[in-house]
Amino acid sequence: MRLGAPSQFPYTSAHCKGASGSYQGLFPKSCDGLFFRYFRPCGNVFPRGPHPLAFHAPPAITRVVPPRPAFPSPISGQRLGPYHSCGAYAGRSVLSVPTCTLLVVDDEHYILTTLAHLLGADFSVLTANSAEAAKELFDRQPIDIILSDQKMPRTTGVQLLEWVRQNHPNTVRLLMTGFVELEDAIAAINRGHVYHYLLKPWRVEELRQVLRHAAEKFTLERSGEDLLEQLRQLNRDLEKRVTERTRELQEANHLLQQRTRELERLALTDPLTGLFNRRATEELARFELKRHARYPSPLTLGYIDVDHFKQVNTDYLLTGGDEVLRHLARILLGALREVDSVGRIGGEEFLVIARETNEEGAHILAERIRSTVEQSAIEYQGHSISITVSIGFAVAEVGVPADYQEMMEMAAGALRRAKETGRNRSEIQLLAPHAG
Repeated sequence: MRLGAPSQFPYTSAHCKGASGSYQGLFPKSCDGLFFRYFRPCGNVFPRGPHPLAFHAPPAITRVVPPRPAFPSPISGQRLGPYHSCGAYAGRSVLSVPTCTLLVVDDEHYILTTLAHLLGADFSVLTANSAEAAKELFDRQPIDIILSDQKMPRTTGVQLLEWVRQNHPNTVRLLMTGFVELEDAIAAINRGHVYHYLLKPWRVEELRQVLRHAAEKFTLERSGEDLLEQLRQLNRDLEKRVTERTRELQEANHLLQQRTRELERLALTDPLTGLFNRRATEELARFELKRHARYPSPLTLGYIDVDHFKQVNTDYLLTGGDEVLRHLARILLGALREVDSVGRIGGEEFLVIARETNEEGAHILAERIRSTVEQSAIEYQGHSISITVSIGFAVAEVGVPADYQEMMEMAAGALRRAKETGRNRSEIQLLAPHAG
């Protein structure tokens, strides 16, 4: 390669011979350093297509012998022509990451054009000749990577990268300079948090490698942020689903509790009268006997039986008998206090549990029930049905020990006497204190 003598124009003449031709043209003198960089490592080599500096050559390019073909991208899987004997390749980009947006900031126009041409195959390149212009680009669109010169009018590269770090922290920041100053490097690291610090004139392959790594870094970080956002969204979806599922489970649990209570009620309730059934009534009687033994209070237990109930069933069929039992259940509930209990224990027989009721109270309660039943009539299918009941109560006074079996036998005996002495009667049996 030969360099021509300086002329009155700010350009340098260069002539390059290749295996199949020669190239001669004018280039800006300020590009000599870059021009040498391109040729010095490997001889007659153009890193890509038409020489990057040819964009700035004046129209007076003297001669191109033979006419130079248009070359594809320099990063390739295939060797290019004789001007690229150093091993430049054309074809698919070696970058395995999506194309990133690269902003190059420099106050030298030819550097912007050169870098845009060098890096255009691998990046979507934007250029700005000042920090202010770069900031306007940031306001208009997202920038993935910024490569800024240090020495610029008004605003330095460090100041620009510091602004980028504060306002666009995800952008990968690189600084380049032709002046090696320790203070600038320290400021770039501490204030701009730069990813890499490049020196002018740069080596093309080093520049590409640094930018490739910067693109990979940005892509990985963006992928990480995307994955993190996806994770956040999954967490939000999961929380929503958990909330919905929790609500569904709560509703199902509430329904289950309702069903459970209903089943418990049905298990303890006589389906005909709605009173306690035999099992529930006997359990209540045993519980009240334990309470009577622990606390000083009287207790009355006893049977109520419908007189001549078989005749009622005969005269009015079973449905008439059922209506009689339901009518009697309503009378019993109305005659008892809230603390008392009553249940149907079989057929036409009912068991009454009267808490804190002594012998006198038992007589009053039995007579109230008997007279109410006698005076009431049941209207059924145009007929008026009148019934009577026989009552047998057993009473355990305060301090008198009482056994369930004993109390039930005494109440059964009292009921038997009431029936034997004419029915429609009540008999009260007082539990005697045990000897000793």
